[in-house]
Amino acid sequence: MEKIIYFLYLIMLLVSCGGDNKDNISITTPAEKDDISATAPEKRKEVFTVYELGVCNEQNILDSVFVSSENSLYVCNGIEWQNGYSNNTNIIFSSSSTSGFQTDNILVDTRDGQTYRTVVIGSQTWMAENLNFNAPNSFATTHYDYRVDWAKFGRYYTWSTAMDSAGLWSTNGMGCGYGKSCVPVQPVQGVCPQGWHIPSNSEWNDLKSKIFGGHTDGSESYGFSVAATGYCIYNPSTAEIDYCSNGDDASFWSSTDIDSLFAACIKFKGQIYDVWATRAAKDQTLYPVRCLKNDGNVWSGIVENGHLTDSRDNQTYKTVKIGKQTWMAQNLNYETANSFCYNDDPDFCVKYGHLYTREVARRICPTGWHLPSKEEWNVLFTIVGGVYIAGVMLKSPNGWSSNSSNTCNNCSDKYSFSILPAGGKILGRYQFEGVYAYFWSSTDYDNSTSYIVEFNDNSVDYDRASFDEIFGNNEGAFSVRCVMN
Repeated sequence: MEKIIYFLYLIMLLVSCGGDNKDNISITTPAEKDDISATAPEKRKEVFTVYELGVCNEQNILDSVFVSSENSLYVCNGIEWQNGYSNNTNIIFSSSSTSGFQTDNILVDTRDGQTYRTVVIGSQTWMAENLNFNAPNSFATTHYDYRVDWAKFGRYYTWSTAMDSAGLWSTNGMGCGYGKSCVPVQPVQGVCPQGWHIPSNSEWNDLKSKIFGGHTDGSESYGFSVAATGYCIYNPSTAEIDYCSNGDDASFWSSTDIDSLFAACIKFKGQIYDVWATRAAKDQTLYPVRCLKNDGNVWSGIVENGHLTDSRDNQTYKTVKIGKQTWMAQNLNYETANSFCYNDDPDFCVKYGHLYTREVARRICPTGWHLPSKEEWNVLFTIVGGVYIAGVMLKSPNGWSSNSSNTCNNCSDKYSFSILPAGGKILGRYQFEGVYAYFWSSTDYDNSTSYIVEFNDNSVDYDRASFDEIFGNNEGAFSVRCVMN
């Protein structure tokens, strides 16, 4: 009985990649679009009926063929052809056509001689197959579908193993494991072959934008070939697998650390055709690994802290360089006309800085700095792992009113951005101090409204950041973070 309870506990609480916190990127299915062939790639295998598909076996596993009479993509799972749009498919994304992208280049892992197909998508070169290197705390699991040789789909790894926290092959991920919060130096080779690395959440997001931006079907065009390998639950106390999912989705580790218990991951869902970034427990969750080739342009992941002195009033602010952007790491506190302290109490200005109206916010930053646009905010969110975990990465752990201790249990402030819930002035009333943080952007929604950036302590949205175009009018007053020119 205790073991059953343990299984249920792990499944519900530890595997957030199976949850609802997602950045939906929907792909048009035949039910949603009358003629998918109109947007499909020019180069592809195509037949008129399923009777022309031919043999499906281990020799052509993951091949895909478009059946025009059914307006559907069929994929070979090694045993039989399956409709790529059916709810019981075991293959999420696959391609036997390149549509102008380089595929079928071969990577040889010199450690064990295994070979992997690779694919170039945009400026990135990816393994087109899951890693199968036999490292400590990696597992070849028996999948629910006994007909398929799932060993062909690689091994499952804990995050510590994926990051090579023991330093067996590289040093950038050393010490990154369960119970430890770390800022690994990117790129992290981890368990990948030499010259390749575990992709960061930012790099996964870049792939996602390339595959799905402007395309109806990311599978047919790119040859990334994601099999629905599911996930497994690992019991560190017994060093055994306790549970494996039924394989209707696929998740992969990233090298982005969230806190001492969780790391970021990417999830592909075959049945509803979407992809999102979220998080999973580091040493109780087993996922496959896809490696990305080093290109010399990867941000190290190390932030650079500094200071800014505003010559207008000699106030000093902490700054932080994240990627190529340098931000104020505290809210602006310069007093001017149409600037306010929350509840008209000067103590709140000491704590949170001033709140500014829309027009004042546009011109209030010190010389050499400016109010960030919506695009610049999005660049920051992408660097830290995506909008759906930006709250985790950028919010201060303290000062939020979700519990009696005024702490944010899921906030890591990994990049020293230190967002506090200053609230705002909305429709003439001070509201939401302790619960929400609002920041102006310089991007207009219309002639009288600008986008504001919102972080909150709501139990549904606490991980994420979002943009709001309703409150950002001339009657509102919100916080300002400036970014260097």
